[in-house]
Amino acid sequence: PDGIRAVVFSAFHSGTLPTGVPAFAEYCARLRRRGLKLYAACSFPGVRYESAEKFAELGIEVLPRLAPAAALVKLRLRLSPSASLGGDLSP
Repeated sequence: PDGIRAVVFSAFHSGTLPTGVPAFAEYCARLRRRGLKLYAACSFPGVRYESAEKFAELGIEVLPRLAPAAALVKLRLRLSPSASLGGDLSP
């Protein structure tokens, strides 16, 4: 739909997403071709699962450690040209 600029995946624990599944990789590629930015909101810091190691090649940026709802609000502000975020999510 018009107006969507990003997709936020709510990754379990330290980055569990189905990065090894070809359909997920194609989904990410399709979103990037549409010009959307991809982000992962991870719940816990520390040890990262193997799937999180593939985020960069899929074009997924990991957001700072925040609850997914807080990540959505900050990301919406980040993508708004006139918003100020206090620097923690600056482009």
